[in-house]
Amino acid sequence: MHTLPLKYTLHLILMAFLTLSSLSHAKGKQIFIGEPSEPQCRTCHDDITAYPMLQKNNRDRHHQLINSTIPPLFQSKAPNAVGANNTGSPYQCLSCHVFRLDPATGERFIIEPFRNCLQCHPVSRVTGPPRRGNNVHHETQTFQQRQCFVCHTRGGMRGGRGGR
Repeated sequence: MHTLPLKYTLHLILMAFLTLSSLSHAKGKQIFIGEPSEPQCRTCHDDITAYPMLQKNNRDRHHQLINSTIPPLFQSKAPNAVGANNTGSPYQCLSCHVFRLDPATGERFIIEPFRNCLQCHPVSRVTGPPRRGNNVHHETQTFQQRQCFVCHTRGGMRGGRGGR
């Protein structure tokens, strides 16, 4: 019978431990269960008390974009927005909202509200692992400061607000 030298055996044990530990830890880092939903997005984005780094609620954050320049699609956090192709132009109400005839009066036009975040923000820009995707959440100062626990659970310990 052939035996491995002690240093190789210890190395294999260490690698096995790190792999299992990493897999175990990763299971606690999911934010969404399945595709993100509007209520899951609002769990964080409408809770300024728990997430003061957001500074404003989602409606105000979006409305403060008015008159700022629409970025090129490859830089956009909302490439599916109504006016996303108008790069270089300023954001206006109709860059995101649609006017429609008011069915109650048949005359007035109203701004069509929407509540589905994925209408403008594609899943590929909202989810994904760090450094291997274009997840906007991993472009934040919180991520840069390696404060992952603010959004992610820590194996069931404190922190995290998502699905798991």
